[in-house]
Amino acid sequence: MSETGKVLAESDDIRLVHEYENAYVIRKSDEKVLAECSFYGDPAGGLIDREERFAVLYGCGISFCGLTEGNSRKYGFDRGCEIWAESAQQLSDGSVEVTAEDGKIFCLDTQGNCKEK
Repeated sequence: MSETGKVLAESDDIRLVHEYENAYVIRKSDEKVLAECSFYGDPAGGLIDREERFAVLYGCGISFCGLTEGNSRKYGFDRGCEIWAESAQQLSDGSVEVTAEDGKIFCLDTQGNCKEK
């Protein structure tokens, strides 16, 4: 990854950046790439958990990246772009709400489980 990546979100020790269709979760202290996700088109944004346990990247689909356990999951990529996500917000220490372009709302928990609200 080059230095030209666009920052999607940043916390004390985590930075979410993308270069075109590829997004990266980077630990700032040593610049280690913790996770990499590919999207159809540029990702729309990203969210880092308040406790830095996970990150959520979204755009054409939703990608959950566990930062402590290294687990990752993707939603809305199965048959093209099933979910076009526009925004995300952390509702509590245990859940993130992602809003799609069509108004649908998806809830993710700290393990990356996703269900439509």
